[in-house]
Amino acid sequence: MRVDRDNLHKFRHLTFPAYADFFVGKGRGTSAVGIGLLSPGGKPAALMLATLQDRHGVMPMMNVSSFYVAPEFRRQGYGTELLQQTRHKARKLGMMQLNFYYMTGSAGGEEIENMLLAAGCKGPVTRMVVGKRKGRFEPPWLNMFPFPASCRSFPWRELTPADRQYLVDIQRRERPFPDYLWPFKDNFQETEPINSLGLKKNGRVIGWLLTHRLDAVTIRYSNICLHRDHQGFGLALPLLSESIVRHNLYHRDIPRAIFSIFTPNKIMLKFAKKILMPYMTEMKESRVVYFDHIRHEAG
Repeated sequence: MRVDRDNLHKFRHLTFPAYADFFVGKGRGTSAVGIGLLSPGGKPAALMLATLQDRHGVMPMMNVSSFYVAPEFRRQGYGTELLQQTRHKARKLGMMQLNFYYMTGSAGGEEIENMLLAAGCKGPVTRMVVGKRKGRFEPPWLNMFPFPASCRSFPWRELTPADRQYLVDIQRRERPFPDYLWPFKDNFQETEPINSLGLKKNGRVIGWLLTHRLDAVTIRYSNICLHRDHQGFGLALPLLSESIVRHNLYHRDIPRAIFSIFTPNKIMLKFAKKILMPYMTEMKESRVVYFDHIRHEAG
């Protein structure tokens, strides 16, 4: 059955709260796609949630961020049926590629990965290294590295229209920021206002650190990015420190943190291995498997 903002409440327990909130409150028309399966007794058995990327462009893609079968309904064909319906939907919408994003070590993740690979998916490709920290995070380097006098941080929610236009213009002309870290994508979640930060040097935005609240007890540090001309000057550490301090100060009731670093971001990955990973309580990978040329599949 088609899942939308009017009936998602039936399946809400099968996905992350942030994804459910997107569909209920932020979904815009056909940019969000959902499919749910019910058992013969009418119980929610499986759920797929996805967004459409570049729908009318050269490379339209469906990005599946939530693909889940309830434990009591596994090994009964629900995963296979959900996959078939998802592929059919992608073809019907004219997608060129169908991507499935998932985390290693997640509930049912290995089973879903094996099912997708057996069905002909390519991959897996590691997108991010993910560290999890349970409990208050106060590493010894916190507050040891201040910003230089020419730089200052600011709450990302205070980014002005002029600041945004400056970033759009400079990105169009010079591409100083990686596209995969671009902060204005149409994502599932709104940024967490308390500790998502921008960074300015001499009044111009040169970077950001964006966080997202995944659930009632977890904040994810999702996107740390600096202008290519300002990398390697010790700006990432004070930016990260201030965000963590704000987390500890204003979110004492949120004891878990997740730090995500994209693998192509070699500088930040090296930084994370030295500064963050020694203090993590768990390490995982975010991976993607995909069907390409999905539009031309038979069926």
